[in-house]
Amino acid sequence: MRKKIFFAFFVFLATLAQISFFPNLFPWGVSPDIVLMLVIIWSFEKKSENVLIRSFFSGFALDFVVGTPGLSAFSFLIVSSVITYLAKKFLVFQKFFSIFILALLGIMGTIINFCVVNFIVSLEKLFFTANNSWEMSLPSFNKLPLEILYNLIILEIFYWIFSKGKYFFGRREEVLKSK
Repeated sequence: MRKKIFFAFFVFLATLAQISFFPNLFPWGVSPDIVLMLVIIWSFEKKSENVLIRSFFSGFALDFVVGTPGLSAFSFLIVSSVITYLAKKFLVFQKFFSIFILALLGIMGTIINFCVVNFIVSLEKLFFTANNSWEMSLPSFNKLPLEILYNLIILEIFYWIFSKGKYFFGRREEVLKSK
């Protein structure tokens, strides 16, 4: 129960930081997606059963604050599923290079999230706008490299911080040893 309360409080703080603090801190209208980076770290570190629940709750909390019902929750579930699957495959053999694998998974998670969110927003514009235009708008990839860079910086900082404590973020190596 204590871990669940701490988890909810932590997700709430990360959501508030992402929505209110980080957009003013980073230039060019691009800020890191803190909650997504937490989902990637959880997917990289924890068992898959817990990760999907945490991912959905984190996305739902972000959706609740932003006002986009289900968008981040759905996107985070997809990202979490892919990252968990790939982390299981790669980390069995490459424990020494886990920080580099995490960086690659962070890049992939950012791109997957970007594509899923933009696809859903394009579908929403296609079906729920007044002009009923059949023309799907393509997402702007101009800011994606900067978002990837910011997300990687935040991801590596969070991973370094969370790797020091095992209370909240369990280690995948312990999960692998138990199998």
